[in-house]
Amino acid sequence: MARLLSLVQLVSIEFHAACNLAAAHDACPTARADRYAGVVKDRTLDDDTIVDLAARLAQDYGFRGLFCWHAYNEPLVQMGRMFGLMGRISAEVPDARYLLWTNGTLLPEDCRSFSRFSNIQVSDYGGADSPRPERLQALRAACPQVVVKPGVLDGRCEWTPTLKPLRCTKPLVELLVDVYGNVLLCCFDWRGQASPGNLFRDGLEACMARWEEMLPEIVAWPVSGRAPALCQRCPFRASRMSTFDKHARHRAHVWMAQQEAAHG
Repeated sequence: MARLLSLVQLVSIEFHAACNLAAAHDACPTARADRYAGVVKDRTLDDDTIVDLAARLAQDYGFRGLFCWHAYNEPLVQMGRMFGLMGRISAEVPDARYLLWTNGTLLPEDCRSFSRFSNIQVSDYGGADSPRPERLQALRAACPQVVVKPGVLDGRCEWTPTLKPLRCTKPLVELLVDVYGNVLLCCFDWRGQASPGNLFRDGLEACMARWEEMLPEIVAWPVSGRAPALCQRCPFRASRMSTFDKHARHRAHVWMAQQEAAHG
């Protein structure tokens, strides 16, 4: 089977689980006691594991998109560690690119180091939880693409299942690995109920083999009965893909068209 990870725009590695706004956002999974209810929690990701993971995904599985540091954490809580990991990954994967998703409240005065990101997404939650304007200005001076959007808490913690016939392209936008090494199909499965596996327990090869089996069933129109039960009833399924890497998005559309032609 072709390595399908070349179709994915983002690989996000939750290198820590903390968020400085967790106490203020009770509608965010970060503050939930059942945040990791469906997954293994024996070990947390260490730096060597993260660097090896990123290198293998690029070199062995064909990932060409952007590496990210978010799930339901705030990456800048461990800013120094994040930049250290980026340096180590780039030494192994010279053409590695990075995207930062942040609430912007922990931006430093000097943002020149953020030039290492190709894309920065800032979720502005407003009021006291807004980033400081002068630091956003410094960020824009450092990075060629900074997008500031209102922060939205969308009800993903408590949702009503739906059987509406849809496909879901979210696994073609992002692949997540949580702080415990669990591979996740997308950010809406924050409990890990449809996880393809755990890096420490199952190994990367088994996790990716399972992910490659699941992907065609999830993006089929409509979502296949062989897809995870969670995906079949998720109300957040999205037929249209967000665009963070236009080349990966184009490859994904070509692949979906080939899948549809092959299966009638």
